[in-house]
Amino acid sequence: LYPRGKPFYTQLSGDVTAIPGRNLITTTCSLKEEIRRGDAICVGDSWYRVSCSVGSGRESQQSERSTAPLSVTSEKELSDKNVYYDQFTNEILPLDGAYDGDSKITTKARRHGCTNDVRKIWNDSLIQVKRFRSDDDIEK
Repeated sequence: LYPRGKPFYTQLSGDVTAIPGRNLITTTCSLKEEIRRGDAICVGDSWYRVSCSVGSGRESQQSERSTAPLSVTSEKELSDKNVYYDQFTNEILPLDGAYDGDSKITTKARRHGCTNDVRKIWNDSLIQVKRFRSDDDIEK
């Protein structure tokens, strides 16, 4: 494997509350612009993925279009044809497993890399920059 240096984490907005044994966490503000289904999220000291389960049997009925990405972050939303088992609302974020902490926790959640809204701004500005630059402008 290739070392990547220090990991880059971003704190998500608001607070999340997790209860041991539950796979849903509550949020004080919407995280939908910051993290997608299938992305990795840290709650307390444990890492999970935002649930992308399409059936009550969890992974048993997953189609390829609803499977979490191999990376810890995704470049785009999963297919809009998916009908998910767990709600992802402005107040509820579903995890792919039950929170394994010892007690109820209210904390800041983290994710790998920048949030999706910041990534979109970056990608949109990159498209604009490419229009004005030529290959000769890029240092080799």
